[in-house]
Amino acid sequence: PRASDVSKTVDPVKIAEKLLDLPVTLPVREIAGCSREVASSLIDMLKLKKVDTVPVASILPTTNLITSRTGSLIRLQMECNFMPVTFIVDTGSQLNIISEAVCKNIVRRPIN
Repeated sequence: PRASDVSKTVDPVKIAEKLLDLPVTLPVREIAGCSREVASSLIDMLKLKKVDTVPVASILPTTNLITSRTGSLIRLQMECNFMPVTFIVDTGSQLNIISEAVCKNIVRRPIN
């Protein structure tokens, strides 16, 4: 077979591999228009999917809930200045109220 000096130094398999690895600039419209599989894949990738959410209760710190003595109050045993204090939670209140005794003996800070 006949061959030029240039063709003797070139490996056609390596050239074919290099051609397949070359980036090609094409509009997405042309790629999607010529291949149903590519268009379907693009549509699947762009679809909104349901995201798994974590329930809020699973990320909140656990507290020691004390059963209410009166039936409808939420009581929490917590610490203030390293001393145990029972807090009563009023979910409808916009004020934080503290007894004078707890304020003087445990909190020991100015309160407005």
